Amino acid sequence: MSESVHHAPAAAASPGMAHELPRSWGRTVRLAVCVFLGYYIGARLGLALTFLPQPTSVLWPPNAIMLGALLVVPVSSWWVVLAAALPAHLLSELPHGIPLPMVLSWFASNVTEALMGAGAVRLLFKVDAPLATLRGVAVFVFCACIAALASSFLDIALVELNGFAGGPYGDLVRRRTLSNITASLVVAPMIVAWAAGGWHLLHRTRRRELVEAMLLGTGLAAVAFLAFNVTSMWLAPCAPVPFLLWAAIRFGTRGASMALAAVAVAAIWGAGHGLGALASHSPIETTHSVQVFLIGMGSALLCLAALSEERQRTNDSLAEARSRLFHASRLSAMGELSASIAHEISQPMSAILGNVDAAEALLARGNLGDAQLRAILRDIREDDLRAVEIVKHMRNLARRRPPESRDFDVVEEVRLALRLVGPLARHRRVALGFRSEGALVVRGDPVHVQQTLMNLVLNAMDAMERTPDPERIATVLVTRLENAAQVSVRDAGTGIPPAQLQAIFEPFFTTKSDGSGLGLSIARTLVESQGGKIWAQDNADGGATVSFTIPLGTARDA
Repeated sequence: MSESVHHAPAAAASPGMAHELPRSWGRTVRLAVCVFLGYYIGARLGLALTFLPQPTSVLWPPNAIMLGALLVVPVSSWWVVLAAALPAHLLSELPHGIPLPMVLSWFASNVTEALMGAGAVRLLFKVDAPLATLRGVAVFVFCACIAALASSFLDIALVELNGFAGGPYGDLVRRRTLSNITASLVVAPMIVAWAAGGWHLLHRTRRRELVEAMLLGTGLAAVAFLAFNVTSMWLAPCAPVPFLLWAAIRFGTRGASMALAAVAVAAIWGAGHGLGALASHSPIETTHSVQVFLIGMGSALLCLAALSEERQRTNDSLAEARSRLFHASRLSAMGELSASIAHEISQPMSAILGNVDAAEALLARGNLGDAQLRAILRDIREDDLRAVEIVKHMRNLARRRPPESRDFDVVEEVRLALRLVGPLARHRRVALGFRSEGALVVRGDPVHVQQTLMNLVLNAMDAMERTPDPERIATVLVTRLENAAQVSVRDAGTGIPPAQLQAIFEPFFTTKSDGSGLGLSIARTLVESQGGKIWAQDNADGGATVSFTIPLGTARDA
């Protein structure tokens, strides 16, 4: 019994464990390989980016690569990053004849910087994707600078302890700090931005955006080459700025980080060969100029990219919110028209039942001939199709769906909307009039047109609450303009004060005691989203008319 109790859970869990362990180890191995290769290549690159005879690299990528990796993996996997970086560090430093204690001391200071920077970012900014917001960018830049400065004091102390100091303590701290801050702003953002699903986005990128990205990359490469590889061009550092702004605004952090890296390569290459405005007669001054340029440009560019992404997210959020508001408004109108809906469906149902009763009565008397049977079946079929069409129409109005743009007959859609409003109008003792010049094809969303029209008709009924019964008439008129169709709803109510003719379309403005002030605002948004416009005017003989336009469709002569 004891063996069953202890072994049964293990046997049940073993398939899941066998499945999870390979996946977990596979991710660990991939992470370790990426960190190892990145750190090793970064170290070799950092050594190549040293303007001899000064000893400090323009930027030192290994620390930034560790920082970026620590920011995109769980804290539980940080040991993998550090363990994979150690052999890469040894392999890149030991072949140059540097003693092992000095090599390990440098690795200790590099690890200290990466852990301080990533830990501080995680502590101060507890949300993933720190570079996606302006606050996150500010936290990242601040933490990267503090970590680089603090670790530089440790690094130079260890250098002096090992007898490798090559200059005044303060100068060495300043050079290493600038080198590592530059790398943090140029290298780490690329890792953070692209590791957070960036590669998967390429599969969903539209062709137009790919073409734009190619044009941006080509233009930036050409301008950066000319800017940093000429001997006299005092505006050289500013030449790539328009392309950097383009990348940040249109492609966010991913585009900005790639563009900044491309400019960094061009600037360092040109300065290293004594070309461009950043080059100087002194290697130390050249290094300092390149670092200050990249640090200033990188900070500003990351902030702009974050603002662009925040604006895009805000716009997207306002658009799913606007969609919900439109849907709620439509459902509210349908709730008010519930009696009309029931009436519209009950009519064909009653007609079908009447035809069935008539057929049964004729059968009972033996008087049901073929001609009568066909007529009854035809009526049943027509009434059934009418009921199905009404149900389908109401389902289209009720469901949430993205807006569409297609050609349709606006006159037919107006008739359908008035058919739904008709029973409610009779209940409120309002006569509905409709005039048109025949079929008129427009292009837009038919459901939005119906929603707008029903909103205006309901407002017209409300405006005539105190109008005598014989004068309670709401007239819908559809006319053709040069390039659009105009739908007008005319009432015989109290009219609209001149000062409010524009204000009635503003959100939350209402003249009703129980109104929300959103109906006409939503109507304006729906109309303008289809390329039309909406306005109101007082009638000379009393009441008001609200009109909106819809662009004509492609089949204008239909």
